[in-house]
Amino acid sequence: MGSERLVERLQKLAEEERAKILNDMEERIEGIRRAAEEELATFREERERFYRKESERLRNLILSSARRKAKETLAAAKEEVIWEVITRTKESLKGFSGEEYIKWLLEVIEGGEELLGKDSLIFPVREEDLPELKKRFGERVKESLINSNTAGLNPRVASLIEEYVGADLIGGVIMVAPDGSMIGDYTLAGRLKRKHEEIRERVSRALFGEEAV
Repeated sequence: MGSERLVERLQKLAEEERAKILNDMEERIEGIRRAAEEELATFREERERFYRKESERLRNLILSSARRKAKETLAAAKEEVIWEVITRTKESLKGFSGEEYIKWLLEVIEGGEELLGKDSLIFPVREEDLPELKKRFGERVKESLINSNTAGLNPRVASLIEEYVGADLIGGVIMVAPDGSMIGDYTLAGRLKRKHEEIRERVSRALFGEEAV
């Protein structure tokens, strides 16, 4: 009987130990499960924060890019309009003639004489200006720059005016010191070129109420 009671006691202890082990395992498993759920929840929160942050960053990038492209497109469109107005202005100057044009022409020649001398050579841009200018300034007036022949000129003078021959200068004159030491551009095209930025600013303000880009 003693041995049977010992076996029974051992079995009872084994059952108690087994129950204790199972209980401990369940608690550990539950702890692991809770920790895993907390970790998963944290991961999800961090993922959501990352997605929100990344989404906001991408949104800002897209908006910034769109604004930049819109600004560039608008600037290009404005520049195109400005150039169109300047081009039309240049074309309209080709019709600048009559008494007002002659008066302007005489004024610029007078200004050229102050710089280049009273004996400076005069090369008209327009063929039709030759008679009036020859009547006023005589032999100082040479052929028009539309088809000027530089063969009989002082080589230094010929070299100076070469780039202007046949160019679209609209109107006015090129004046050169007799010895070829100095040249003056008194053409409408030259004036437009020198005043280019100022004209752009004025056109931009007139059209858009702002300075040119």
